[in-house]
Amino acid sequence: MKSAGLICAPSTGKGKGETVGGIDAAAICRWKREEQLKPRIMRASTRPTNKAEAKNFVGSVMSDPVWAPEGPSRLRASRVTFMPGGRTNWHQHAVGQILYVLSGVGRYQLDGQPVQEIRPGDTVVIPPNARHWHGSAPDTMMCHLAMSETDEKGQATTWLEPVSDADYTKTAAKD
Repeated sequence: MKSAGLICAPSTGKGKGETVGGIDAAAICRWKREEQLKPRIMRASTRPTNKAEAKNFVGSVMSDPVWAPEGPSRLRASRVTFMPGGRTNWHQHAVGQILYVLSGVGRYQLDGQPVQEIRPGDTVVIPPNARHWHGSAPDTMMCHLAMSETDEKGQATTWLEPVSDADYTKTAAKD
């Protein structure tokens, strides 16, 4: 069995006492097997809607947690709702980000590229460490599912400066 770079095999009786970083390898293999995700239903009522942190967003933005990293998964997913004019600051994700638009009309911009309009059913693929922002259109709300991962060092999102009104209000390409 392979887990997080560690190969775990059924015991053969050989290699007893092997260690990884000074820890018994067999114990690590047992721990990795026990760390696997447990099947369950996570009720929405146990995860309240939160107002997004003002230091990372402009305008009114609400976030509903869908999934937080839980070993061995490094995935984080949130349903984010932007009121008209709401948007993220410029930011980057260590392993990239995927956005899936659920409702409304939004905007997305990759640094150095034109602002793009995004609509329900659109999927936005953002490469690792790409400086970008996303949010609603000036006169319409937008809700998307945001999915990203932490890297092997536990890094996820690097938040940068707010998006200026001049950048935000540029005419969005609708291709």
